[in-house]
Amino acid sequence: MLATDPLCHASFAECDGLEMTMDVKTIREGGSTDRLSPAFYADAVDFTVTHPWWLDDAVLWDTLVAKVANKPLLVQEVGQQRLPQINGVERRTPQDVSNLIERKVAIAGETSAGAIEWLWHTNGFMKNDNEMPIGALREDGTEKPEAEMLRRFSQFAAATQGLLSAPEPRDVALVTSQALQYSGLNAFAIEAQQKAVRALEYYCRIAGRIVTENRLAELGSPKLAILVSPQALSDEAWTQLLKYVEGGGTLLVSGSMERDPHWQVTHRLRDVGLDAVPQPLFYRQGQIDLGMQTIPLSYDGDKQQFLEALTTADGKTFHELHKGKGIIYLTSFPAELASGLDSTVALYRWALQKVGIESPFVGTLPSPGVLIRRSVFKDSLMYLFVSEGARDEQIAIKDKVTGADFNFRLAAQRARLVLLDRKTRKVLADFRDVPHIESTTIGFLVSIYTSVTRKGGGRFVLAGPSPRVRQVLDLMRLSTVIPLAPDFESGLALLRAEGVANPGPFHLDNTAAFIHDLEAKGFNSIVKR
Repeated sequence: MLATDPLCHASFAECDGLEMTMDVKTIREGGSTDRLSPAFYADAVDFTVTHPWWLDDAVLWDTLVAKVANKPLLVQEVGQQRLPQINGVERRTPQDVSNLIERKVAIAGETSAGAIEWLWHTNGFMKNDNEMPIGALREDGTEKPEAEMLRRFSQFAAATQGLLSAPEPRDVALVTSQALQYSGLNAFAIEAQQKAVRALEYYCRIAGRIVTENRLAELGSPKLAILVSPQALSDEAWTQLLKYVEGGGTLLVSGSMERDPHWQVTHRLRDVGLDAVPQPLFYRQGQIDLGMQTIPLSYDGDKQQFLEALTTADGKTFHELHKGKGIIYLTSFPAELASGLDSTVALYRWALQKVGIESPFVGTLPSPGVLIRRSVFKDSLMYLFVSEGARDEQIAIKDKVTGADFNFRLAAQRARLVLLDRKTRKVLADFRDVPHIESTTIGFLVSIYTSVTRKGGGRFVLAGPSPRVRQVLDLMRLSTVIPLAPDFESGLALLRAEGVANPGPFHLDNTAAFIHDLEAKGFNSIVKR
């Protein structure tokens, strides 16, 4: 488990991968689609949980929607159930299953207190054929590919101890309507939330958080709050949002919110000088006019049967309203419920530009099939890279704050976590899965080593080189310059300078970065300039 939640040290006991003993209270929760949301019971338990094992296409959303402020979240049951095709043949190979679990564990590691795979040993006595194959170890004791993957994440977690405290708040909050979510239009609410997360995180490259309607007292002061296609909302929630705006916040309201939880029409916008009425959206095409920019929207099928749009006397589809020190940007149409993602992405990019929120990294960005997410802590930065695409993609970005360079090839459907210690400038490069290196990699390796060590306190260790890699390093005489370790554990010890009789300034007992599970085609770099 990773300690990315601020209270997890107080709540979690040691876990050996087989059994965990806790003197804490929690409630088993299976996502927020068909079971009670942690937003309702979080105050009564020590930590919340979510079980994302059947939500393979919305893993990030599943974690964010289950997280509440100042409460640890544990992602449980990340094991993978059977998924046969019509002819009974499994859709995923064991390696495919491992890759999927890797993505879930990596996302959990960056967004929560960590993850637990259910279960370690396959239970051959289970009568449910759907769940019987779940487990890292087969009945005969042989290991599935996910076993080694889990070991490596465990090593990563151990290397991060003491570096994941005091996380910085997110600049963007996605506000969800429980009045819509727990109505007969539940499917629309879930669709809107999942589209909002994907548009913001995968396309706009901005990490956000989710705040549910009943917990708006915990909203804080984000630079931008987005009320995601609410359709209906409680008076208490609207009052909290107006309080946020009056204090200087910027609120983007996507579509109508002029109905209460009992679906009675309200006239809340009159408080900010606009008379708007919700009307049935029984047509296919609409648009949001943002002055110099127009965003087209399309609504099909059931959307025309149930959704509403706002109508105003002036006929405009966008309004800028002022309240106290803040601004409300109001669209007549629910962007997140339009077909596709283009309209949501365009609207979010416009709003982010208006409030001055930019991606924390620059460079050659991969396709929207790759998630890049950054978390900032008191003494470290964590980067999450997750591929949801069919092909390998090149990552070549620079962190704006630290100057850290990331240049590697992310394998299709794989995930990487990278932690940068902002204090000690120590880097551990994991080369266990690199069978060979070429001239370009050698040059890059030298540049990273030079950048890390040129200032006092910097240290670089290369762990687990294969015989072929070691041979090249010897021929180039780099093995006499770059510290090498035969495996990860000894590399970590060398980086920490364990066993040094008289530790110097850079012999500090922590790790600046662990580059997790490096692919042969690329090299992950962490450089603080």
